[in-house]
Amino acid sequence: MIQKYCSEICDSQDARVIEQISALKRQKFAVFAGAGISVKSGLPLQNEIKTYIVSILCQNSERLETLFQQRAQYWSTNLNKVMLERLLHMCENRVPRITELIIPSFLEGQPTKYHYLLAKLMLDGTVPTIFTTNFDILIEKAITHISNQSRPPYVSVVIDESSLSDDRSCPSLVKLHGSAETPSSVILTLDRVGKGLESWKSAKLTDTATQLPFLFLGYSDRDKDITPVICELQNEWLWFFYDGIPLEQHLTENDELDQILSKPRRRVVYANAEPILDLLVQLPAEILCELDKSDNKVGDWRDFVLAAFQEVTLTNKAILLGDILRELICEPADASVAYEVATSTATNIDERTLARLKAASVPAECWMNTEAEELLTHIEHDIASGEVSTAVKASYFRLRAAVEHQRSNDYMEAAVSDNLEAERLCRELGDVVGEAWALHNRGVVLHMHSKHEEALPLLEDAIEIFRDRGELERLAQALSSYGSLLHALNEHDKELQAFRDAISLYKMLGNEHWVARIKISLAQSFLEKNDFTNSNDLLSDAIPTLERVGDNHWHAIALRVKDKTAKAKEASIKNKH
Repeated sequence: MIQKYCSEICDSQDARVIEQISALKRQKFAVFAGAGISVKSGLPLQNEIKTYIVSILCQNSERLETLFQQRAQYWSTNLNKVMLERLLHMCENRVPRITELIIPSFLEGQPTKYHYLLAKLMLDGTVPTIFTTNFDILIEKAITHISNQSRPPYVSVVIDESSLSDDRSCPSLVKLHGSAETPSSVILTLDRVGKGLESWKSAKLTDTATQLPFLFLGYSDRDKDITPVICELQNEWLWFFYDGIPLEQHLTENDELDQILSKPRRRVVYANAEPILDLLVQLPAEILCELDKSDNKVGDWRDFVLAAFQEVTLTNKAILLGDILRELICEPADASVAYEVATSTATNIDERTLARLKAASVPAECWMNTEAEELLTHIEHDIASGEVSTAVKASYFRLRAAVEHQRSNDYMEAAVSDNLEAERLCRELGDVVGEAWALHNRGVVLHMHSKHEEALPLLEDAIEIFRDRGELERLAQALSSYGSLLHALNEHDKELQAFRDAISLYKMLGNEHWVARIKISLAQSFLEKNDFTNSNDLLSDAIPTLERVGDNHWHAIALRVKDKTAKAKEASIKNKH
């Protein structure tokens, strides 16, 4: 299986590896360091923080606490695929100071041997540039310790474009996700999660890659914004997986590696990185002695997390939990439970209406219209009270339109009217993205009722807005709708490109549910072209996911397409004979 991904697999004892490492000693190289180098620093692992945040969201509700006890292990496994930064970004909407309160905990911890080895390589001039996704300051601490200076003036710590230096003789530590020393730099990174890597960061990575070979240490490549940039770099790299997890498991759990390692001439070294780095540099004896004695204990980081949620109401915690379960963990059934708790605990009409809207959107997304309509009936009473905010009203009209267009042709005008009202309300709020989403939904309604030419400019305008605004999740869904529309217009090549772009974006965002749904649409398209192999492969990939998330509507469609594919293939074989 591994050979599918790369041209060569080596281990640390391979003579070629030792030869390459010896060659690296005679030249300069760059390092890309991930969270793996900080595992033994005493700082919490990212998945510990993510799971603990979810556990806090379940507190003070017997129903949610029971759900957490039943589902914690499964949720944790799926959270492991999600960047901490993405989870914090979602939390920021309801817990404004969460990042500001949690990030200082990353000022603690002690450098590990990896941090000291990298610091020594940098100070020796062998590694002029280190990129890291870590916002802890352990490399900086190691540099300070080895150099005996508070911060060597000749080492540049880059956290934003203004701190970039044109002086190539100055070693650079480029912190792609900001630094805990400057919490605002981490918050700025959170604001861009899911919108792609900033242009200056992409340029710095690309420029460095044209001049130096790269070593990747402790980096599992689950960063959805950085992956596309790394994929385009042309270097032949050495990858070190040294955390005790078999390489096959890394490849199985991480789709992004498929994109990166499939490049020509990729070389993977599956080994403990420590002996490899020991070949490159020797640490001073006193530091090795200190490492042996250190227990790397730090204060309880949970106190920081608890403080962040101290003032958050149970209703807001339940809504946030529902959003996390639905969007990051892809568990709509569990999300529904959280939204029900939010509805029952709301202390004002606006909160209760929002919770009900969230609850109704789950069955609506899976075409369970009867359940969605029952919830919308309660929401209509709330809207009529006049105590609901404009933003919640806009969401209501968008959702009601979505349910209406799924009913029958008789409801098309009502769905179009409701989306127009949502557009008006969003325009009143200055919500460009919300207005574009209602515009997209209006286009979908027209397309579903065979008004394809009218729908085309609406979807194209929405796609342009989402792309310009960096709204990748909205863009992915709009591209999926666009693919379906192009199918109806017999634009096969454009249709395939739209669906493939949507799948790539949803994979980047970690949304397996929507990846599966789009694969069904693609499978239908391939079936119509008598491409039975591609159709079957897509269906086989998608059906288990649809079963797991409980999407009965799309699961039924998938089974029908699978049956049609089997019959069409059988008929094709008979015709050939």
